Amino acid sequence: MKIEFYNAELKPMIEMLMGVKAKGRNSRAVSKFVKLVSAKFETYAKDEQELLKEYCLVDDSGELVTTTKEGNTFVSWLSGKQSEAVIAQNELANEKNVIDLTEYEPHLKHLIVALDESDAFLSGVEAQLYDLLLDKLEDIENKGGKKYEN
Repeated sequence: MKIEFYNAELKPMIEMLMGVKAKGRNSRAVSKFVKLVSAKFETYAKDEQELLKEYCLVDDSGELVTTTKEGNTFVSWLSGKQSEAVIAQNELANEKNVIDLTEYEPHLKHLIVALDESDAFLSGVEAQLYDLLLDKLEDIENKGGKKYEN
């Protein structure tokens, strides 16, 4: 049993799920799902850092050279590489990331209930991800555990 999301959806998905208010088993189901998505996001973030090292200045220890301004962190692009890097970043962001739900299956129904019963106010991207996630989870539940793709 698997579910797929684009890499770019992972961080906003985590943020949306962190706003879900639930009790007991439903809360536990949300927390366990956040852990699954977070593990995939960490892998994506590492992949993105490695990708950027091909297009940006790195220090002697191989780490990206960054500057921070007004709370935002910026990389220093290698000459003429920024547009190429943006294309590569977009390709990585649009790759599908598969989350195996085999061990998560006992919690699936509780996650759906938590999402259905949550009184969190959602709008914009969060509302879209909420709808996408519920559609995929309900489809998995209705199809008896088959994979649902974007």
